[in-house]
Amino acid sequence: MASLSVELTELDKGSLSDLGQNLASADPQVRLRAVSAVAEAGSAAAELFPHVLALARADSSLAVRQEAVRAVASIGTGNARQAAAALEELVVAEEGQIRAAAARGLGALRVVESLGLLGRLLADPQMLVREAALSAVGAFGTVGSPELQGVVANLDVPLVRVEAIGTLGKLGPSAAGHAAALVGFLLDSDVRTRVAVADALVRLRSHVLDDVVDRVGELLNHQSDRFRATAAMAMGSLGEAKAGQHKRTLLKMLRENTIGPATLSPAFGAAIGLGRLGGQGEELVRHLASKRPEVRAAICEGLAEMGAEGLHYQARLMECLQDPDERVRVAAARSLNKLRDATAGKLS
Repeated sequence: MASLSVELTELDKGSLSDLGQNLASADPQVRLRAVSAVAEAGSAAAELFPHVLALARADSSLAVRQEAVRAVASIGTGNARQAAAALEELVVAEEGQIRAAAARGLGALRVVESLGLLGRLLADPQMLVREAALSAVGAFGTVGSPELQGVVANLDVPLVRVEAIGTLGKLGPSAAGHAAALVGFLLDSDVRTRVAVADALVRLRSHVLDDVVDRVGELLNHQSDRFRATAAMAMGSLGEAKAGQHKRTLLKMLRENTIGPATLSPAFGAAIGLGRLGGQGEELVRHLASKRPEVRAAICEGLAEMGAEGLHYQARLMECLQDPDERVRVAAARSLNKLRDATAGKLS
């Protein structure tokens, strides 16, 4: 058996030959590991495209087929149209897992001609396929707006609602007319749904009307702390220009002492909201002196929401890595990583 230990950045001819042999192995586990290595290698393994496509079409192992579909998209980036054509063929497979993998691959390639097909998958009878199609349409960003109505229809499907909300936010101005419907889901019993709404509003903030801001503002007075927490996130997501008048309410929520999961507390929601609102770094940092570790952890998370502005507070986050409470240390590390990713590695 040829070794599967290959350098993924620069595959030499010998390594490609070894992978090719393993793709043809009689052992499905060997084939699976080989096709995974090909997927990680990306376009460097482009010459193995025909072999990988053959596995995606007809391998006896469903796991190998799924991974081969992923590899088709990964190694096909150098010829996206060819790879997309292969994946378009696979989205009609009988197995939902294969259709879903093919849909995600089309999202990764972002060939505009594939959008119509992805739109049809938004009505697939299997939810894992719909979820994959929603993710793929979202990957196109505003270019995916022709599939807006198919995305909106999935807001009424609980099993894929979170993905549909996230995709709607990515479609940009064309989705602004549905912002009021999104706000209605801030009363959903599933916290993931409510958080998804808050995240989507970040992308739609420039296009929402004042009545949307008013409806979110009403929820800041909800009788349940959990709903108030996600309302605070959503309010901050609307930005200073639209939601700045609610800043004092969010600052007051930072000081509330409530019982329950820290990530569902008003203080946590307010920290996230203030971070997204922008310009509140000094107010947030001031609360790092709180005696309550859950508040200090929430402040760390809020600073990470500030994007490039948050770089001014990286030293304070570094200090929090030495906090006596593990929750604070974990939040600080997570926030530093998020800032690094959001600022293209500008974190020192």
